[in-house]
Amino acid sequence: MAVSRIGYISLYVTDLEAARHHYLNVVGLRETDGAGRLYLQAADNQDHHCLILTQAPRAGLDHVA
Repeated sequence: MAVSRIGYISLYVTDLEAARHHYLNVVGLRETDGAGRLYLQAADNQDHHCLILTQAPRAGLDHVA
């Protein structure tokens, strides 16, 4: 089976508030949910998040789905 598109990317960040500010105010994403994580959505994707940010001791890629 071939991959048709990337649904979302999940990242670990060391400063969730700084990352939140960057993705909301610089990149222009919208916050959609947050229960210990930050779920972000692009303007052209109304039904699903495109990025998940999770506070962690080290920054890096969690997963791509």
